[in-house]
Amino acid sequence: MPLSHVRRRVLRLMNKRARVRLIVVAVAIAIIGVSAYLVLQGSGQQMLTVADVAGGKVDVGERVKVNGIVIGDSWAGSANPMRFEIKDADKPEPTLKVVYARAVPSGFGDKTNATVTGKLNAAGEFEAVEMMTTCPSKYDSQKPFTIAELQAQKAALTNNTVRITAYVVDPGDGARIVLGTTADGGTMLDVVVAGGTAGLTKGAQVEAAGQLGSDGVFMATGVTVAKTAAP
Repeated sequence: MPLSHVRRRVLRLMNKRARVRLIVVAVAIAIIGVSAYLVLQGSGQQMLTVADVAGGKVDVGERVKVNGIVIGDSWAGSANPMRFEIKDADKPEPTLKVVYARAVPSGFGDKTNATVTGKLNAAGEFEAVEMMTTCPSKYDSQKPFTIAELQAQKAALTNNTVRITAYVVDPGDGARIVLGTTADGGTMLDVVVAGGTAGLTKGAQVEAAGQLGSDGVFMATGVTVAKTAAP
C-alpha cells in the first residue's frame, strides 16, 4: 500500500477521534451549564409571605418558599401527611394550609417560625417538600423596639425574632428598604423584606417582624403599615 494512502487513512482516523472528543466535551459542558443554571434557579428563590400567596402572587404548581408562624392547634403530630396552618407574624389573617409528608423538624410546634418550600395545589393547599423551623423568640410578646433600641441592644438581640417600629426613609424598588427613627432619617437601618416592598411609601410608619443579622441587616418576614405618613 502506498505510503501516501496510509497517511490519508491515519489522518482520517485522527480527525474522526478528534470529532468524537469534541462532541463529548461539548456535551459535558452543556450538562454542567444546565446543572449550574438549575442550582442558581433553586438558590435564588425569593422568600414569600402568607399574604403574598393569598394575594395571588403564586401560580398553581410554582415552586416557592413561604415563611410564616405555625398556628396553635392547627396540627396533629400523629397525622401522615401532617397538615397545619401558618400565618404572617404581624397579622392573624390570611392563613395558609400546608401539607407535609416528610420528617418533621424537632423544633416544630405552636408559634414556631416555619419556612416551607413546595408548590401550591389547585385546592389552595401548599404541598411542602422541605421545612425549616426556628423556635418562638422570648421577645415576641414585647412591645416593638425602636431602631435606636435595637442598635443599643444589638449584642443581645442579633438573630432573635423581634418587632421594630420605624418610618420608611427609602422604600427602594425591590426587596430592600431603609427605615429610620424619623421619616427624614435619624438612626437608620437596612431592611430586607420577604416578598418584596410593594405598597410601602416614603414617610409611612411601619411595624416589622424579623431578625437582625450579624451583618447589621434586618431580615423582615412581614411589614405592617401603621400610618400612611409621618406625623
